Amino acid sequence: MVPADAGAFAALLFLAFLIIGCSALFYHLELYRVLPGWGPIRHFDCDGNEDLRINQAAIHRHADQAKDNLPEQEFVVAKGSYRTDTQGLEYRMSKNLEDGIGSHVKWGARVFGHDTGDGWIRVGDKYLPKIIKGYPVVHIQEAGFYGGIGKCTWGYCEAPWQYREKMHHPVHNEVFMRHGFADTQYLRAHSSFWARDEPHFLEECGLNDAKLPINMSDGSLPRYCMA
Repeated sequence: MVPADAGAFAALLFLAFLIIGCSALFYHLELYRVLPGWGPIRHFDCDGNEDLRINQAAIHRHADQAKDNLPEQEFVVAKGSYRTDTQGLEYRMSKNLEDGIGSHVKWGARVFGHDTGDGWIRVGDKYLPKIIKGYPVVHIQEAGFYGGIGKCTWGYCEAPWQYREKMHHPVHNEVFMRHGFADTQYLRAHSSFWARDEPHFLEECGLNDAKLPINMSDGSLPRYCMA
């Protein structure tokens, strides 16, 4: 009985090692990839039916209505680097440059509308192109926060025709050119209510403290320690 049990045990041990060896071989050689059922589960679109078409149409209609309910944004129409002798930018009846309607908005004027996301601004039932011949002509007007964490509560002092134009700088890559900022600086310099706390105004008025020497005895006073 003992030799028979030993033979059976040896056979089972050989079978176990054979299974482990085959599994290791399949794993290292990645032979499992050739199996028919191997691979990620893919879900393919079906032909659908009329109910599916109606539901998709309702979703698209709801998305379009949500876009229309968005608040209007303020834009500045300025030719910037675009060279032209026209008095302004012509309105289009559709998203086609050739579909002009004759009326235009003057350069430097501001309009309120919606950015459609495809290079056009919808103003009422008319359209304005954002770019002509590669040059931006309609720029979004963003209110500055003057270094704060939100919209300021004391008003603004800037030229109404100031706007930003995105440009490509050979060294700094994508930059924004602030057109009309020199006029804004002039307004702030001659304003009777605006707090002229910018560094060049403080230096011009002599309000900057002298630089602290390394051995200054009163350098630990609170007014020198506050940023």
